[in-house]
Amino acid sequence: MESNSTNIRIKGSDHFRAGGDEGRPKATDSWRTPPAVFEKLDSEFHFVLDAACTSENCLAPNGNYFDKGIDGLSTNWKELTASGAIWLNPPYSNVRPWLEKAYTSECTVVFLITLDCSTKWWQECVKDRAAEVRMVTHRIKFLSPLGAEHHTKKNGGGTTTPSAIVIFRPNFRGTTSYGYISFKD
Repeated sequence: MESNSTNIRIKGSDHFRAGGDEGRPKATDSWRTPPAVFEKLDSEFHFVLDAACTSENCLAPNGNYFDKGIDGLSTNWKELTASGAIWLNPPYSNVRPWLEKAYTSECTVVFLITLDCSTKWWQECVKDRAAEVRMVTHRIKFLSPLGAEHHTKKNGGGTTTPSAIVIFRPNFRGTTSYGYISFKD
């Protein structure tokens, strides 16, 4: 398979990424990862697959992505990532199946998700399964689905909830490591 020309597609969703009003755009799962967030993590993990994106906002350098049409959760990620890690900024409205897939995929998978240890999906899929959790020290300002910066009426624009970088590693069966990460200069 030629990784530079492969376009893998996944079903889309019309749910929300960040709640609240204050001039926020219509609720959606299509918020884009800010380039500074991806670039900092890519320099460490060398991503070869952006597993939850569209053809318009793919961040993985080799062009592999999941988009509307094919169920990415049914795809064998390990076969596509022999030489690197997977990046995932999944639909926040249904993050659990992506976490479960990462745990069983036998490859390194790095998530940007809501930091919410009170949820059942966090307790069952992250707490004792992830190799590492890095809590983001500030609210991330995601980009709009079209890639523009978003600002609220009060010139904010960050999410209404804290974020975490959650890392799954092949065959990890130890104690989850917790720490902090900042994407501000």
